[in-house]
Amino acid sequence: MKRVVIAIGLILCGAVAYGQEDTLQTVDTTEVCPDTFVPIKPKYVLKDVVVTATRIPAKIFTIPASITSITREEIEDYDELSKLMELTPDAVINKTGFLGSLKSLSLRGSTYQQTLFLLNGRELNDPQNGGLDLNLIPLNAIDKIEIVRGGASSLYGANAFGGVVNVITKSFYENKPYAKVSVKNGSYNTNITEVEFGRGIGENLDFYLTWNMKKTDGHRANSSSDSKNLFGKIRYRLGGLSFNVQAKRYENKLGLPGSLQWSTPSAKENDYRLDTDFEIKMKDLKLKIFHSEIKNEYEDPDWNIRSSHHNVYYGGEFVNSSTYNSHTLIYGVCAKKNSITSTEVKDRKSHLFGGFVQEHWRFIEGGNLYLCCRYDTHSVYGGQISPSAGLGYILKNFVNVYANIKKSFRAPTFNDLFFNDPWMKGDSTLKPEVAVSYEFGMKNRIGEKFSFEASYFEREVEDMILWGDPDGDWIWGPYNIDAKVSGIETSLSFSPIPGITLRGDYSYIDSYDNASKKKTIYQPVHTASTSLKIAKKFRNKFEISFKTDSKYTGEKFTNEDNSEKLPDYILFDASLKLRIVDISLFYKIKNLSNNISYECTKYYPMPGRNILFGISWEFWD
Repeated sequence: MKRVVIAIGLILCGAVAYGQEDTLQTVDTTEVCPDTFVPIKPKYVLKDVVVTATRIPAKIFTIPASITSITREEIEDYDELSKLMELTPDAVINKTGFLGSLKSLSLRGSTYQQTLFLLNGRELNDPQNGGLDLNLIPLNAIDKIEIVRGGASSLYGANAFGGVVNVITKSFYENKPYAKVSVKNGSYNTNITEVEFGRGIGENLDFYLTWNMKKTDGHRANSSSDSKNLFGKIRYRLGGLSFNVQAKRYENKLGLPGSLQWSTPSAKENDYRLDTDFEIKMKDLKLKIFHSEIKNEYEDPDWNIRSSHHNVYYGGEFVNSSTYNSHTLIYGVCAKKNSITSTEVKDRKSHLFGGFVQEHWRFIEGGNLYLCCRYDTHSVYGGQISPSAGLGYILKNFVNVYANIKKSFRAPTFNDLFFNDPWMKGDSTLKPEVAVSYEFGMKNRIGEKFSFEASYFEREVEDMILWGDPDGDWIWGPYNIDAKVSGIETSLSFSPIPGITLRGDYSYIDSYDNASKKKTIYQPVHTASTSLKIAKKFRNKFEISFKTDSKYTGEKFTNEDNSEKLPDYILFDASLKLRIVDISLFYKIKNLSNNISYECTKYYPMPGRNILFGISWEFWD
């Protein structure tokens, strides 16, 4: 089966850049169609446009970098952000269980701490561990997702090492209300309820609010989860000024069964997070102020263990741009302060200041040159300079050949430096990760029916931070290594006739320790995915669609000396959806082949075949 999947991926040149269509919507003005199921769409659509890769709107096709954009229509086919992200090129989802358990993303052979997550342009990564639990972001609130693969520290600073994921939420300008209610049930006594409401009021005010609740007993004893996610935003426009306020609150009460080797049948965890933002926009100028509070409490009465962590970080950012002739200049500054009170990390504080300048020069017709440099200074790890350069040339309007070189870095986290308990110890002498990466690629687009991309990349990493037990003393801790990551990624999207879309991707990643030549733990060499969607509309009142996905994950080593590894595996999912005017009925089967032997993390068994079915109803005035 592995050879078949890899062969298909190679034949397709690696298959789909999931969501790589040219219809990313950037203007949110909506039309409401009360008599049909036609989705709410912007009145004005700028095709092919993203903001994450350059900090200002730019066409995906012209940017000299690997970029994926996922539209709202594609997002609605899924019920978990982790599953959606898994079907993007180079993506590896690290997970330990079913709904509600920790799920994180790594790109291009990076660790999950090396991928920067943004929500409407603001950083989400936890300052204590450096990563992000994908459960924190409510999928039903997302309008689009922009993914930039490869280092981006020249624009975003630390953590933008393997890539950047920017989640952009829904907005409603139209002076009419919109609401949606979804109820879902499934295996392991799973219940999901989602409610959305948004509207514009007059010409200057609009808001959006969503709430969801997810409950499950889980597929193992003591693996239950009970989470609630609330997100809202409001925007007011006064002349040329726009005032935006958004807030997100997340809480989850879950059981932690532990591994099969070290089970914790009574362990519980409570997670809480509150993020608030205030933003002012005026033409090309943007000023953002943000604040986050993160709490985690863990208790295991069998081992008489209690721990708690309380993180607070806040800061601000200023970004502006100006265009003159064939040049566009983008520049910005930021400041951020972190503090933590923790049973294992104790009381710690840090602060950061940074600034960047980027020049986009359209030096000839079809030619684009991006030059960028950023400087960050941190109270713990000192100063870092992160330059980058990208060059692309468009041939005959449908092929873009490009190359880029970037320097990136990642700072040690509070856990990396200071964590201390009987089984895990941080290292205050750790150095920041520093990497220089190179990429060569091409993009081929023929209308909206066909797109193909391929790229080769290398990343030389100095002082890469990994957690493990290299000394064999049963104490888990961080350590620095020099590493090299190289790979090939390919993706294809093809729509032969209206209503049928085929996508696939294949990635080859070689990641190893320069000194020992051993492979990096938990990094598969081969990954591939495919998806097929067939949809048919009848008189603009009814629609039936069928979608099937597959994901292949190659074998990966689980220890530093490469003596143990997890076998490769492939998973299949399928879903059927029927839409009648404004009501949708759906039935989804995950792990269709009932593969019960695979593990994403050693000694953490994953669920077998499971189902999810439900109904959603959209309302508009």
